[in-house]
Amino acid sequence: MAWATARMSWEKYTLLPVRNGPPVTVPVFIYGTAWKKDRTADLVHQAISTGFRAVDTAAQPKHYREDLVGEGIRRAIKDGIVRREDLHVSSAASPTTICVLTW
Repeated sequence: MAWATARMSWEKYTLLPVRNGPPVTVPVFIYGTAWKKDRTADLVHQAISTGFRAVDTAAQPKHYREDLVGEGIRRAIKDGIVRREDLHVSSAASPTTICVLTW
């Protein structure tokens, strides 16, 4: 596995384009926000302050506080630590949070 890390940039990873779209770069290290509870905003702010440029959250209220993730990101932007366009924020929907439309 040493050869894989020698070739990869630890700052970001370029994904292959989809159907002739532009390449997308995603940071290699992603800060996970599950189970942080009421400390989420402070911990997200601290993670961004220390260099993380990707934050993973999910629409699953049992384990994630998306509102506090947003608060930590907004604070980091306001403090001049990062620009929004320099952050990669990922979110996923779980089967319990998907709304199925019936026609």
